[in-house]
Amino acid sequence: MAPRIFLLGFNNARFAEGLAQALKSAGAKTVVQQRDLRLTAPSFEDNFSATDLFVTRFNHRPPHAMMPAVLQRFFEREEWSNAIYGLCHSAGEARFYNPPMRVRIATSKPAQLRQANALELRTPRTLITNCRTAAAEFVAALGVPAILKPMDCSAAPNPRKPNDTLLLFTREINANQVAAMSDVDFAGSPIIFQERVEKRHELRVVVCGKKGVSIVVDSQKHASSAVDWRRRQGDTSMYSYGELDPGLLLKLSRYLEAFQLQSGVFDLAVTPDGETVFFECNPNGQWQWLDEPLGGRVMDLASQSIADYSHQLTQENYDGALAA
Repeated sequence: MAPRIFLLGFNNARFAEGLAQALKSAGAKTVVQQRDLRLTAPSFEDNFSATDLFVTRFNHRPPHAMMPAVLQRFFEREEWSNAIYGLCHSAGEARFYNPPMRVRIATSKPAQLRQANALELRTPRTLITNCRTAAAEFVAALGVPAILKPMDCSAAPNPRKPNDTLLLFTREINANQVAAMSDVDFAGSPIIFQERVEKRHELRVVVCGKKGVSIVVDSQKHASSAVDWRRRQGDTSMYSYGELDPGLLLKLSRYLEAFQLQSGVFDLAVTPDGETVFFECNPNGQWQWLDEPLGGRVMDLASQSIADYSHQLTQENYDGALAA
């Protein structure tokens, strides 16, 4: 069977179509935009072969009228993730560009920070806790400003507006503010507290295999984006392509290898003295809205990487058949 690349779970049809066209330009012969997941029991695997490659993203449909948008989003993410994890175990010999179970492990913030430290990437001093006393003591002992951010979720229900979503941005906080918070604020879930890193600018680096593209985010040009540049993410004047240091690229590639991933989107900062600081890596991170206005370098990189990986699987399957 001819090699096929399946694009599964993409909620942005325009992005999926652009990626499909770029994959074909990169040499992929058959690209299937599988917007609807179809798994038929009992075997699930009859229609897939060892030369098939899945590229997955979790889909989010418009919110149901009876469910707050943020709850609908979380509900559908869980439903999609469970279906795709099932596909991962049921697709026979088919392969995944970024295996879903590895993505799940790699989204853990503690695992990310630990791996970054193992590669001698600087990370912020960090405490993850649901204890108000521990948080206040940590922030007071830092000696520099601190920030807090959620473990994973970027949005939550707005307690003051039914059916409304409250975006959860990274924000600065001090020890007195932590001490003034109630135990109820901490009881529900852990919170990440970190030292606030002084920045010259920030980077969103997309790495595919051993190659990468760096997008410079001039977050410090506005006070509103200095702590969390997503507050002004629609301001395209903040973004430009930058040079990617070979030594940094090597470490980021090794980071992905450690999680057995082909690609990832890294959020980094560059301090005033030129030191690079690792914040996090999203294996399913977004980049199209940054890349497209600048010229499409990431699209070219990602499509070529996926096409090359598909070719590699086909070659391995062919070599295996000859050896048998």
